[in-house]
Amino acid sequence: MSDTTVRGTTVYANRLWAASLGGLRSKSRTTKVNRPCAGVCRDITPQSNTAPQRQHGSAHEIPTREGPTTVCSPDLGYSRQLSRRYDIGQQLGSGGNAIVYMAQDRFTPKVLACKSIPKSAGTNATQAKTAEHIEAIKREVGVLQQLRGSLNVACLEEVYEDDTYVHLLLEYCKGGELAHRIGLSKDYSEMTVASYMRSVLRTLTQCHSNHILHRDVKPGNFMLVSDHDKAPLKAVDFGLAVTFQSASEPRSDLGLEGTPWYMAPEVLSSEVLPASDVWSAGVMTYQLLTGQFPFDDKQNPFKPSVAKIWGSILSSRVNFNRSCWAGISDEAKDFVGSLLNRDPTLRPTAKEALQHPWLKGKAEERSQGQPLHRSVVQRIQRFAASSLFKRTIYQHIAEEWLAAGYAASPAVSCPIDSRARPLITMPTESLLQRLFSSLDFEDEAVDRQKLAAGFQRLGYKLEVDEIEQLLDQVDTAHTGQVARSQLAASQMDWQATQQNHAEQWMASVHKVFQSFDTDADGVIAYEQIVECLRSKLPLSEVQAALQQAMQEAQKHEQSMHEGLSFASFLKMLRSSSADSLDQFDDRLSGGGSWHGASPYERLDSLLEGSVRCGDKDITASALDPISEVY
Repeated sequence: MSDTTVRGTTVYANRLWAASLGGLRSKSRTTKVNRPCAGVCRDITPQSNTAPQRQHGSAHEIPTREGPTTVCSPDLGYSRQLSRRYDIGQQLGSGGNAIVYMAQDRFTPKVLACKSIPKSAGTNATQAKTAEHIEAIKREVGVLQQLRGSLNVACLEEVYEDDTYVHLLLEYCKGGELAHRIGLSKDYSEMTVASYMRSVLRTLTQCHSNHILHRDVKPGNFMLVSDHDKAPLKAVDFGLAVTFQSASEPRSDLGLEGTPWYMAPEVLSSEVLPASDVWSAGVMTYQLLTGQFPFDDKQNPFKPSVAKIWGSILSSRVNFNRSCWAGISDEAKDFVGSLLNRDPTLRPTAKEALQHPWLKGKAEERSQGQPLHRSVVQRIQRFAASSLFKRTIYQHIAEEWLAAGYAASPAVSCPIDSRARPLITMPTESLLQRLFSSLDFEDEAVDRQKLAAGFQRLGYKLEVDEIEQLLDQVDTAHTGQVARSQLAASQMDWQATQQNHAEQWMASVHKVFQSFDTDADGVIAYEQIVECLRSKLPLSEVQAALQQAMQEAQKHEQSMHEGLSFASFLKMLRSSSADSLDQFDDRLSGGGSWHGASPYERLDSLLEGSVRCGDKDITASALDPISEVY
């Protein structure tokens, strides 16, 4: 039996890697196995038709400036100006039926990865299969746009198309696939694996909070930002991602897509849940720790039968007494065991799994309160998870409250959350004002370069592109400056604000609603929302922002096409308990060293002219990656 889905996933030659590496216990071994290029099908001839294999679509040539024209497919509405902005270079890898190339910006030193996906589902594809394939491409684009503000996901910069392909311009992760780096570092340890899995589970938490199922969690779909041993990890492939309505109601219409070893038991019964992603994360952790799969064709591991892999998933018990687990901590075993519970209702959610002791830092750090400045980057990512329409309203309210000088009672101390972090409920909070001071907010707005330098002083280590990515979420119009009210809105805990300052909150929301409802009929029309987005964004980004706002409204069973009543508007603005900071990377450094020139000299060099679409070029490739292992 084989994986015959056109948009399914490639099965990697992980067994060869596992047999040669032996996981944590063989980190001193120097044997190196030749593995296929990133994402290429296994290079072992399958036995009959029983080995996992991949069915490809039409052959892919390196796109020319005009693009291949052998197949004419539907126009998806993306720009066709790829060759005017980028030079397409060497092939970086391939997977499924997509090929990834290096893309050099023709006007700046910026290098991206261009993922080219054929519009055709194959030469013999039916019309229905082609339509399904096109929808899958659009769905992947939508998911990447929705997660654009997260530092755990490779940032989608732009989307282009030609007659034959859709081209996704993504952040270039120079460190390559995690699957190619496992066990090779001399410092590879349980802490290394725990660091990787924190990143994976944060990605899943963000996906599930946005009602997205990943469906293909494995080392091959995560890449390292650089070659540094402690480089951040990012999710890069959402080709199988789909939406879901309720975490307790499985999707039963998806079929058997994915990589056999990582499939959860319920997936084999055509029931897919957020818990299914958690199971896959458990398999991935097992693999990273031991170099082996928990479920496999043990009689023929080098030419496995899919049926036997699936049989193992359904019937084999996880055995922590195997020799590959020798020397690995009981906490690690408990973590893996909890994720590989066959009952999906008994598995932790991705968010709950992040709280497991094995993923924590030092005990003394967990018991101490954290100052506000340690969560600035997490707060911006959380803010970016909301639609631009919602962010615009939050910024408007923060601006109004700053102008009015609203403040919490001085007799009331700043509340804290369950992780001893301060809860910011007003833009005039003293903690927030101290943050403004440390970031050199002398006026109502500050240049992005100056703000980026302030991040460095606070101990953050971010790639130049990541700084731009974060600031784009706050400076949505790309003016080159961030207003005090914009940063305040990104830092506030809006759920606590809505609870602790209910009267002021309701009054401000009503005022904003009336400003949209220009004809005073009690409903904000769809056209009025479109006009709001047009006034805040470059024209090329309006459609994506509108789609995100509509998806956010649909979470609350609203339809923006029919307009929003005040009750619907208020419901859409409510923040939920899912808006946790723990699901986002903090990107805090251990010491803030820049290896050479002074921090200010290096930042001046790196950040000069880095305003998006500005006249100057970014003059260096990246800031040092953060050490996320602690």
